Formats: sequence, C-alpha cells, structure tokens
Amino acid sequence: MTERYSTFTLKIKALSNLSTIETYTNAPIWSVRGSQELNATGSGTFQFYASQLDLLGDIQTNIGQVVTIYATDAVASSTKMDLATFIIKKIETATDTGVSIVTVSGPGLTDQLRNTNAGDSAIDNGSGGVSTTDITDIMAFASAGWTLTNATATAAGTYHASKGDTVLSLLNAAAQQSGEIFRLTSYVDPSSKGLYWTASPDSSGVTLRMPTSYNQYDGSTTVGKLYSLRREFDFEPVLTRIRPYGAGVGDGRLDITGISSANTGADPAWLDTTFASNLMVNATLEASLGYVIEQDVDFSWIQASDPTNATQLATAATAVWKTGKNLLEQNDSERKFYTAVCNVAANLRPGQNVTIVYAEYEGGSTGGSATINDNLALTILGVENTFEGGERITTLKLGDKPLPQPTAAGWVADVAEKTQATTRKTDVGTSPGSVSTGRTINTTQPLRIDGGAAADLSANRTLTVNGLTTVGSANQVPGTNAAGTAWEYKTVTAGTGITVGHTAGAITITNSSPGSALAGLAYVTIGNTSSLSAERALTAGDGLDLTDGGANGTVTLAVDVTDILGDGLTESSNDIVLGTPSTLTVSTTNGVTTSSHTHAITTSSNPGAAAAILASTSAGYLTLVRFQANGAAGTARDFALQTAGVDRWLMRANNTAESGSNAGSDFQLIARSDAGAALVTAMQVTRATGYVNFPGTAVQATALGIGIGPSVPIHIYSATEEMIRLDSPSGGPFLTMYSGGSRQAYFRSNAGNIIIASEQGGILLRTGTGGSSSQVVSIDSAGDVALTGSLTISTNGNQGDRFLMTNSNVSGGILFYDFNQADRDGGSTGALEMGFYRDANNITEIRLSKETFEVIVRDGGTYTFPLTVDGTRVIMEELVGKTSDPGNPGELYHTSGTVKVSL
Repeated sequence: MTERYSTFTLKIKALSNLSTIETYTNAPIWSVRGSQELNATGSGTFQFYASQLDLLGDIQTNIGQVVTIYATDAVASSTKMDLATFIIKKIETATDTGVSIVTVSGPGLTDQLRNTNAGDSAIDNGSGGVSTTDITDIMAFASAGWTLTNATATAAGTYHASKGDTVLSLLNAAAQQSGEIFRLTSYVDPSSKGLYWTASPDSSGVTLRMPTSYNQYDGSTTVGKLYSLRREFDFEPVLTRIRPYGAGVGDGRLDITGISSANTGADPAWLDTTFASNLMVNATLEASLGYVIEQDVDFSWIQASDPTNATQLATAATAVWKTGKNLLEQNDSERKFYTAVCNVAANLRPGQNVTIVYAEYEGGSTGGSATINDNLALTILGVENTFEGGERITTLKLGDKPLPQPTAAGWVADVAEKTQATTRKTDVGTSPGSVSTGRTINTTQPLRIDGGAAADLSANRTLTVNGLTTVGSANQVPGTNAAGTAWEYKTVTAGTGITVGHTAGAITITNSSPGSALAGLAYVTIGNTSSLSAERALTAGDGLDLTDGGANGTVTLAVDVTDILGDGLTESSNDIVLGTPSTLTVSTTNGVTTSSHTHAITTSSNPGAAAAILASTSAGYLTLVRFQANGAAGTARDFALQTAGVDRWLMRANNTAESGSNAGSDFQLIARSDAGAALVTAMQVTRATGYVNFPGTAVQATALGIGIGPSVPIHIYSATEEMIRLDSPSGGPFLTMYSGGSRQAYFRSNAGNIIIASEQGGILLRTGTGGSSSQVVSIDSAGDVALTGSLTISTNGNQGDRFLMTNSNVSGGILFYDFNQADRDGGSTGALEMGFYRDANNITEIRLSKETFEVIVRDGGTYTFPLTVDGTRVIMEELVGKTSDPGNPGELYHTSGTVKVSL
C-alpha cells in the first residue's frame, strides 16, 4: 500500500481570531484523536514524548489557545486531512518504564459558546420572543470572532427558550425545536469559527464500499474503504401521540390550548393536532401499528418571559408545538444507527450524508457471493478521526434521521442505485434463497399493485399495474385515463410539419422542414394593417432607427446615438464619446457642460499622518509629518532653498557610490552662487562614520575641519577671555586622545587637581619654534622623571615654603627645601633639608645651610643635634657628658680627651 500520510502539521492558534502562533511542519507526535459531534462541541487529544522540549514548552505557554493537527494525503493530490482541532485545556505527563509521555486534550471550538451568556435580550425582544432572524440574533451574542456563514430560509423561525441561557444552549434549543442542525464551517487548516446552520443534511458526495482489493480506492475523494459496519435498531421509544407542555407547574403549565393553526401553519399529512385538547397525534403511524402509545411530554425550558403578555404566550406555545412535532417525527418507528469504520480521502462532517455499499463474504467465497447496496443516505451524527499505526482511520456514527430533503436529481440517482441490488439474499423460509410455502402474507393485508383481488404468496403470483398488461410500443408514455381510474399508454403523435422520432431513452419532436414555417401558421407582417384581428405595430424607440425591407425582406434596427446624447457626451462615427475634461485646480467644482466636465478635488495643506492630495495655503505653507527624497544609489538627492527661483542652498545626499560597509550617500550642505551655480560645500557628514567636516570659510579666514585627516586645523576665536569651557559633572575625562582606535591619553579634573594621564607611554614636555622642538621634561610609564637643563624652585620668600616629594605609603620620605625659622633653632636664614618628616614634632633630617651641616632629630617636639659640622669644627653631641663606658657595644664615649667605642 502506498504510504499516504508521512508527516503531521501542528499549528497553535489564538482562540480569539485563529491567527497562527506556532507551526510544526513535521510535528514529533505519534497518536492523534479528534471527534466532532452534531449540535455539540467535540473534543481532541494527541500524545508525544516529553523529551520534545520545544513542543512541550509551546503547548504549556499557550494553554487555552487552539491546536489544529492534520496530515497530508500523499495519494489524493496532497489533500489536507484533518485529525483534530480543539482548545488546549489539559496537559498530562505520565512516566512508565523510564519513558515520559505527554497527553494534551481539550474540547472543541464550540465549547467557547458554552461560556458566553446571551442575556435576556436574546430571548425577549419585546414582541414575545426572538424575531424571524433569531439565529442571527443569537449569534450576535457569540464570542469575538464567531460568524454565521450559512442559515437556510427555514432556519428563520420564532423559537423560544429560557432567559439567561448561553449561546450554545440557545442554539441547541433552536435546533431541537426546529429539527435543524448546525456545525462548524471548517475544522482543517485554515480552521474557522463560522457556524453552518441548515434545515437538512447536505450531501458529502462520498460512497463507502467494502472493496475487493485493499488498494482499490486509494486517493479517491468520493469513494472510501469501508473496513467494518455495525448496525443497531432502536425500537424505543415509539410515540404515536403526545400532550406537550412547556414551563410551569401542574395545570398551570404552558400548553398549546391558546393557539391555533393560524400560529403554527397547517399540519403535515401525518399529523393531527387538536389544540383545544392539547393533543398531537401521528395518525399515519397509529393506522399502521393498529395501536396507540401516548405520553405527556415536558419541554420545561420553553417559557414566556412575561406570562401576562398574550403575544409572548402565543410565541412560547408555538415553540412547544414545533418541538412536539419534531419529537413525534423522530420517534415515529424504530430508528436505525450505524457505526462505520472507514478510510476516505475526504474530510467528513456531522450533518452530511454518506452512502453505504458493501459485499457479503460467505461460504469461503473470496469475492463475495452477494453485493448489498443499502443505498442509505445516512446522516453523520458524529465523526472520530484517529491516527495510529501509520494510517488515518475515520469512525462515523450514522443515523437514518434527520432525513434529507429529496430533489428530482437525487430521486433519479436513488432509483438507479436500487436497481443494482438484484442479488440481495432473502432469508425468510427454512432454506436460504427461497420463500417457504409455510410463510404467508396475511390476506387481510394483500400485496396489491393492480387494484385487483386480494392475494397472498401461497402460490406464484404475477404482479401487474392496473390497465397496463404489456410493455407498450415506441413513442408511448404511461399515464392515467381520462377518468383517473386506471393506467394507460399515451401515444405521442405528429401533426402537420412535425416529425416524432424514437431513440433509446428519448422521444424527439422536430420540424419536418427546418428553416420554414410550420403549416397552418399565419405570417406576421410589420406595418399597420387591418387584416390582423389583434395587430401589433413594431416601432423604433428613442435611440433606434427602423428600416422595413418589405415583404420577405429584413427588418433592420440600428442604433442612433445622437438621440440619446446628454451633457458631457459627444458622438463620433455613431459612437458615444466622453467629452474631454477641463483642467482641474484646487478651486474646481463639480460640473458638466455640453462636451466637457470637471470635478471638485479634496486637498489639504496639513494632512498629518494620512494620505492626501497636497495644496499649499494662501500664504504658501505646507505642513507635513515627513518629507522623503528617494533615488537610486549613486545619484544625488536634493532639497533646494531658492530666491526668485534660483538656488541659494542645497541640502543633499550626494552621489558617492554605496559600495558596502555603509559607504556612500553622504550628507552635504552646499552654498550656491547668485547665478545658482555651485559655490562651496559648507558642511559634509560622512554616513559610514558620522564624522563632520566644515571645508568652507570660517572666522579669521581659517576652515574648521573635524574628522579623519582634516585638511586644516581648528581655529577658535573669542573676544572674551573664556574661549573653551569643558564641564564634566561626573568627573570623567574632559579630553580623550585616540590613535588607531586605541585610547592614548586623557585630561581630567578631580577634587581640584588637574590630571594628565598617558595610557600607552610617558608624558613629554617639549619647547621650540619654527616647527622644530626639543625635549625638556620626560615622565615615563614607570614614573621616572628626566629633566633637560636646570631645575629651579622659586619661593615667594615667606616662611613655610617647601618642596615636598611624598611617598603615599610612608609617613616620611620627603625631599624639601624649607625656610621655617619658627621650627628651627639657631636663627637659620634658610636651609636645604632632606629627611623623614612624620609630623611637625617628629623629624629626622640632614640640614645644609650656609653656615653648617647638621644631623637633626626632633622627637616629641624636642630637638637634638647628634652631629654638627661648621667651618672650623665637628661636634658630636652624643659625646657630651659621656666620660665612661656605657656598656652598649658600638656606642661612643670619651675619657681624657680620647674618643672611644664601647665593646
């Protein structure tokens, strides 16, 4: 067998408008089941492995939305075969033997209508119930996105149901009262939320057969394979008469005693209604059965919104009668139900009819000994599509009601189908294939076709039609006699000039002399003459010219357009020509002249974000949201500012080619001469980099160039002292210098300090003139300073001036020149000091003054001078008063004028 369904397509759609959210063209699912019910919601389910994380995530994210699953039939021209369409409501994950399986299920789309309350106004319109467009009225209360795509004429009844019902309840009530049906317009992609309402089932055009070859019907969209068929006969309940009641209690219940046939219309032939007795009888069924089955039936949902309103009571009572009529019609005899399992390349829907044809396999016969053609136009009550084991299986629940409305074409096809069922086996007697003489037909109910005497089947009988004993001859058709009491053959005869021909399946009547008049017919001569008792003169009206060709001639009618020309139209060679329109202006009005016409046009000078024909104001203004100049790459696009029609400035996207990497179409501001010729490009912005260049003339006759490789330096002139102000509230760099895309250095201010930082090397200070320079100071990246020339430190002569070099990690570590007489003894007038400065009271230093070289220690504010060298002597304070060995190795002392070292 050809592999028909190779992949699934799964789509997740928004419940509101069925727009697609996610699509899986090769969905990783392996079990699908979807059902559709007549006048119901249906349901669906599918399964996949939990390891499919993408699909699982999308399903969980979109719970409450709609999922549609279909397979593509590779045999039937890639037909989309629907499997399930339902609202994602339940997600279950089950783990068994180490495998996790996710099951997704939910109700059909019409379940959404179960949650939509139609409100009181959908039931009571102030005139006793819903109007004649009630189905439309009910659907007007449906959820967003729902439409009524079909409603038959008979669906426009005055149905009635209780207040506060949902839309789905009202639709079901209307269907029950009318005997009509509804379903979704479409399940398969693209799925819809359109409701199809009809008075009777429509034909699916599908015949289900039990084939002799498994592949016999692969790909057919009209013939399906019937795998199995189960028939059920339901003999209960059979009702022949009912007493119908609506809402209410006991004798106060609503019934049909207050209405008449003026409200309901005439009874059908099988029904006998006695309104005064609240009784409805299926008279035809009672005559056939010979007995009565009676029942009181409550339709409690049917009520009058206002029981005091006579119109509403009559409307509600009419609804009770209609519902009772449909109930009797549905229970007039045993009902037959079928369950058919099939495969067909067509999407079958509830409310459609299918035909069943199958072969009986018996006695070991492989081809089937009997072909049974029930020829049943069975109505589909439910559809279940499943996909398991690699094949799509459709299970149909079928019923013999509701019945279709027959048509002439359908009746002929029905008769043709029944003539094929000639080999059906009759199993009545004790032996198959025969009628036992012991089995008789009651002679009180004889088989009577010819109107003759009663007969039974105790002997062979010849069945005849009264009055027709032979087949008849050519050109004869059957009909009734003049008295209407018997059948007879009527012969089709030919009159003068007529030929009657007989062919298979047809009687043909033709003119014996084609092209000539039939014998006995009078000629009609155009013209006024008294020879005809009721003459008619043929005259030409406005716009026509008539020419009479005389006896046996030709009457000619010609169009004369000059008679029918109106304003705005002209004639040319007898053709109507539209006049040439006049020129339109903003002040043109609608008008038509003899040969022309004009139109008023609607314009705007300020349309906002909308399309409009533009016209300037009386002051010449146009106000637009956006101005767009479009052109091909490599061409200039300009916006011109003019004086007396001559260009003065152009804003341009230039014609530099767009060669990739955002190059080309650079912006320019171009000055034009008095004659409108190009003068100078005042500004240019490069599109790829955003760099701005000002190549034109600026202050001091010096151009301003900004960008890569400007041709001139920047010259800034100011009449005030402040020429450039850099403000960075965040403390960030005022100036950053780059080279080749890498930051080299920056300039910033922090807490009042000026910081110059080099990130790629050191800092060089150079001097020079005439384009040449020499290095003065160099600070490398390690912090080492190189000085070319002398270092001079000048003070203002005040005490306290000092030059400090401080190590931030040590409290001392200074090199300074200090002139602070208050902190020095001996009245020094200035000194160069080097040492460690912890604070003003703790200092260790070497001091060079113009008088002495000193080693000074200040500890806790007290000065000592361990060593002093002046012009004539060396003084070691440590030796003062130390005349004996202190006992500290290395310490000096003196005795008798000799300096010694303690050991």
